[in-house]
Amino acid sequence: MVYTSLQAVPHSFKGPIAVANSCEKCHGAAEPAARMRSFDYLGQAAHCLMLVSSCVVCGHQWEDETYEVDNENFAEQARAAMMSRLLSVSEEVSR
Repeated sequence: MVYTSLQAVPHSFKGPIAVANSCEKCHGAAEPAARMRSFDYLGQAAHCLMLVSSCVVCGHQWEDETYEVDNENFAEQARAAMMSRLLSVSEEVSR
C-alpha cells in the first residue's frame, strides 16, 4: 500500500480525536493515517485517498466509520476525474 501525509486532507478532518480509541489487536492508541485505495471504474483502475485508523504500537490499520463520508467523497472525486478524462479522450478521438 502507498501512504500519504494527512497534511493534504482538507475539510472535515478533525484529527486524532475523531478516530477509534484503541487497536483491536494490541489495544494500543490509534491515530489517523491515509493510504491509497484502488478500484475499478468503467473498466479503468481508479485511485483515491482513503482515511483509516492506525495503531501507534503495532501498526495495524482499520477502516473507521468516522471517515466513511470523507472516504466516499474521495471515491466520488476519483470517479468524476476518471469520467472527465474519458470524455476528453473521447472528444479528441472523434475530431
